[in-house]
Amino acid sequence: MMCRAIIRTTLPAVFVALLARNDEWDVTASVEVHNNRDGVQRFVSLAGDPFEVAFDFDGRTRIQGDIEALRIARVFNDVRLIAISSRRDWRLSPYEADFDYSPEPIVRGRFQLRQTQLAQEIRIEPANQEAEWNWRAGIFAGRVSTTGDELYALPGFAKRITFDDKEHNAAAFGQVTRRLGAVELLGGMRLDYTSDRIERERLESFSLRAAFTSSREEWNVQPKVGLRYRLSETADV
Repeated sequence: MMCRAIIRTTLPAVFVALLARNDEWDVTASVEVHNNRDGVQRFVSLAGDPFEVAFDFDGRTRIQGDIEALRIARVFNDVRLIAISSRRDWRLSPYEADFDYSPEPIVRGRFQLRQTQLAQEIRIEPANQEAEWNWRAGIFAGRVSTTGDELYALPGFAKRITFDDKEHNAAAFGQVTRRLGAVELLGGMRLDYTSDRIERERLESFSLRAAFTSSREEWNVQPKVGLRYRLSETADV
């Protein structure tokens, strides 16, 4: 049976709302949603017509996702407090393909992935960003969760791999900038802590279950030193 790829894509929808803006408050919310309905990538032989394939089914790729963000800024006398919250959800559900690349129903694959990300940042800075001395300090926390399910099926045989990965991140940062006319000198530091844990399992026909678990923790210090020269109000190097 001869098959040709069919691709249908839905463009993302983006919504941005300005909830409040005055001398003290600046609140903005945004939402992005996308839903893609595609075929699969085609692999063909170098011999023959490269625009024809002979799979026993077309395959499909379904990707869905959404991103939400909220930014709140509040001015207290000479300083500004900013809080940024975000959530991202991405899903591949499913990706199905004919892995034997032939018109016979021999090998089929089905993948499902999902990743959810949460992030929160709080920082404080001067309300006047054009002063000779400028600075910024803040904290950050984030979590990323990724799960997957992979299935390879042959007549009378199947292999399935599942995994669950969780990553947590926390950071504290600060930066100071000194303006000397058109020249800016800046220095800062960021301290990061990351913990990661993964659980993986494999099941095969006629084989015992195989499982794997691993975790790690890491500290990272990132100093920063810089020099900036203002060519104009809109350009610098």
